[in-house]
Amino acid sequence: MAKRKNQTSGKGYLELNFDEGYGRITTVTKDEEFVYDFFKILKDYDGKHISFSLSEELELPTVDEE
Repeated sequence: MAKRKNQTSGKGYLELNFDEGYGRITTVTKDEEFVYDFFKILKDYDGKHISFSLSEELELPTVDEE
């Protein structure tokens, strides 16, 4: 069976405010900042069978910082 995959990916800072009803992802490049509506992205997948993954990048301490 042939399949087609619909995927959205990005990397940035997630800001959620459920009280005010917004979610934003902000990506920062060397020259610009881009803001995306996280809930609008999720809306594209509403009612569909999905898989998801979230990850966070953390700086590791160097030997002299321990």
